Parts: sequence; structure tokens; C-alpha cells
Amino acid sequence: DGRYYSYSAGLTIEIPLGNAQAEADYARSRIDLESAQRQLQQQQEQVTLEVKRAVTTLLSDLQSIDATRVARELSEENLRNQQARFDVGLATTKDLLDFQDQLTQARFREVNARTRYRNNLAELHRAEGTLLQKRNIVIDRGQPEESPWWAYF
Repeated sequence: DGRYYSYSAGLTIEIPLGNAQAEADYARSRIDLESAQRQLQQQQEQVTLEVKRAVTTLLSDLQSIDATRVARELSEENLRNQQARFDVGLATTKDLLDFQDQLTQARFREVNARTRYRNNLAELHRAEGTLLQKRNIVIDRGQPEESPWWAYF
């Protein structure tokens, strides 16, 4: 009806004086990237160290297996010699039992060395990240579950 005549106009101008927030975000992102790269490098060094230790341990285990094998063979030879002496009456039953005990202990040490080697071989595969592959284990992730119809709302 024309009783209220008022007009208004406005203009808002916003001029950034600096780009401090964007620069701070960029600096934070750069620091996060450098930190992630440093963590990746540390993880790679850790894995390399674990693999080197596992390889060194395996080489030591192989030498231990050879040494215990030789000791077992010598114990078997000693027992055969002692048995021959016992058969002709030059050794007592106690002497024969002592050599049998030594042979049993040598066999135990050999089996123990082989077991240690197998365990350390598995540790090497774990450190390399190939344990499941070496054991022919395949993980089937399957199909992801579909969301129910009501979850879309």
C-alpha cells in the first residue's frame, strides 16, 4: 500500500591480510609427512635388522647341527667299542650303561639343535613376511557384506 518505503543496500568486502592459516596447515602437513617418512625408514631398518639376526642365527644353528651330528656319531662309535669290550669281558655293565647314557644325551642335543634350527627358520620367514606363503596358507578375504537397505537412509 506504499506506506513503508525503505530501501537498503549493503556490500561486504573481506580482504585477507595474510594467509597464516593456510601456511600453518601446510607446515603441519609437511611435518606430518616427514614424521611418517622417518617412521617408515625406522620400520625398514628394524625389519632389515631382524632378517640379518635371523640369518646369523640360522648359520649358527647349521654349525650346531653339524657339531652335534659328529658328537652323536662319535658316541655311537664309543658305544660300539664299549659293547665289544663288554662282550669279551673287559668292561662292566656300568661302563656300558654310561656310554649308552652319553649316546642318549648326544642324540637329544642333536634333536634339540635341529628343532632350534626349524624354529629359527620359521622366525626368518616371519621377519621376511613370507611365513604364510612358505606354509602354503592362503587367506580368502571373501566378498564384503552388503549394507542393509535401511543403512542408506
